[in-house]
Amino acid sequence: MDKPDAPSKSIKYLIAAAFGWEMLALLPALLLFRTEYGKSRVVPLVGQGLLIEIAKLLGYSIVFLGDYIQGRIVGHGNLRAGLGYQPSARRPIVVLMAILIAAYAILWDVIHYVYFRDLVYQRFVIDESSPWLSLTHAFFSVLLAPLSEELFFRGWLWIGLRKHWGALPTGVLTGMVWIGMRSPQIWVWFLPVAVMLSVARHFGQSVRASIALHMLYSFIVLISPRALNAAGLL
Repeated sequence: MDKPDAPSKSIKYLIAAAFGWEMLALLPALLLFRTEYGKSRVVPLVGQGLLIEIAKLLGYSIVFLGDYIQGRIVGHGNLRAGLGYQPSARRPIVVLMAILIAAYAILWDVIHYVYFRDLVYQRFVIDESSPWLSLTHAFFSVLLAPLSEELFFRGWLWIGLRKHWGALPTGVLTGMVWIGMRSPQIWVWFLPVAVMLSVARHFGQSVRASIALHMLYSFIVLISPRALNAAGLL
């Protein structure tokens, strides 16, 4: 719990801190890709994937560092309080959100296959040519990304903003900033995901709820096209 005499961080500070850590997390990708593409306009598919995973690892490391530092700041020394990391409440609502987000993940895979089939098969090519790279990609997507992002957006940032705002504006801001990390072409698609994660976070009263849902969503998006391909259905 916060100390009674400890002042809450201002909204301006929280937003500036979130923006600053996001920019730091993007630096590895910017530096790696600028270096590689500066040498040649053509980067092999597997080499391209390796660069992406290296950039992700460095970026996630920076985000985790930010989660730790900001969690302690927002929690006034209590990291768990600053991150909102406690047992989940209202579990029936969290389970309902889990069912909805799982169904939405399957819908995403179907649409992605119909309209972006080449990208799906490109991922299969990487799977066959570099299994270890695919395992690394899976590890980052299903574990590191949900953990780092949820502890960031619906962890310390959520806790900090809730000391000033209600659940709705907090959910809107954290959700929109989270969506803003994605490509503009898929912002609309990620809006329902942000809503479901925010609902689980609010009613579950714990970042554990949104972490679990985020991991579930990422796992289904990752595994369902590979399962269908293995079954000969794609």
